[in-house]
Amino acid sequence: MRIGMIFLMFCLSNMLLAQTNTFPSSGNVGIGTVSPISKVHLYKGFSGGSPHSFSDLTVEDNENGMVSILTPNTAIGYFGFSDSEDDYVGGMHYEHDIDRMVFRVNNYTNNLIIDSAGNVSLGPNSTNSPNSQLVITNNFGANISGSSGGNAIFGSNMSVVQGGENHNQLITPSTHASYGYSGVRSSWGKLYFYTQFGNTTAGEIISGAPRMLIDHYGNVGIGTTNPGTYKLAVKGKIRAEEIKVETGWADYVFKEGYTLPTLKEVERHIKEKGHLINIPSAKQVEENGIELGEMNKLLLEKIEELTLYLIQQRNETEEIKKELLQLKQTLKK
Repeated sequence: MRIGMIFLMFCLSNMLLAQTNTFPSSGNVGIGTVSPISKVHLYKGFSGGSPHSFSDLTVEDNENGMVSILTPNTAIGYFGFSDSEDDYVGGMHYEHDIDRMVFRVNNYTNNLIIDSAGNVSLGPNSTNSPNSQLVITNNFGANISGSSGGNAIFGSNMSVVQGGENHNQLITPSTHASYGYSGVRSSWGKLYFYTQFGNTTAGEIISGAPRMLIDHYGNVGIGTTNPGTYKLAVKGKIRAEEIKVETGWADYVFKEGYTLPTLKEVERHIKEKGHLINIPSAKQVEENGIELGEMNKLLLEKIEELTLYLIQQRNETEEIKKELLQLKQTLKK
């Protein structure tokens, strides 16, 4: 009797399982369903969706769905892609011991890495230890490594690392804000900015001269890559509504003790030099330009000196008038 009951329960359990697990003649396998919609269909509840026509495996759930790969904490869990040439041409894996996710494509060791801090390394042979929130590496040729030898600034959100020249482009249609493409290049402590209008061929590197430069001293060149010692050097015209220049002024002309050149001295200097005292010559201006603040001060100096000459002339004229008046009064007597 007891053996019969056990046999009956065994048959009943098989019958119940047969309602949800099936191997139909179509060759599909259903686990949890009698109507598998893929070669293998794991069913936990109706989702309302349909698998892609390429799908060989469907995991369906009426709540959150998940596929787990379980390994020991010291091992690696792989999800890989293979073909006739490579047994692991691409895929991803999780390194449990250092809590890092690695993605690979076309047999590169690392194409994309997300480390335990959430930092991302992107590019061929990505760095294993990204020191920014996003590190992008690149190679030009087999003999150039993806390392620049430098370090990202502490707190940097993105670093672009490359052994050779580094070109980064922002590309948009010509009808949009960046008008073609723009780029930034760093070389020997200098930051170059490029822009170009128009279409480019596939793979073309940004061409044309740099539009702006910032050197390691913080000096800026616009239209020139040699700002020299100037904080801002511009080759071309500048348009502004207002320019404020902080410099010395020429009120010293009116102070006691200022030596005012005589008009004779001014006349002699003009005859000998061809320009006013303290004012640069045309040749000097052509070679060196002028300093706006200093030149305004010198021009004010000449205006103030001219004012003193006029005051002197007025005083002399008043004295002459007095002398003439006294002379007239004397003649009348």
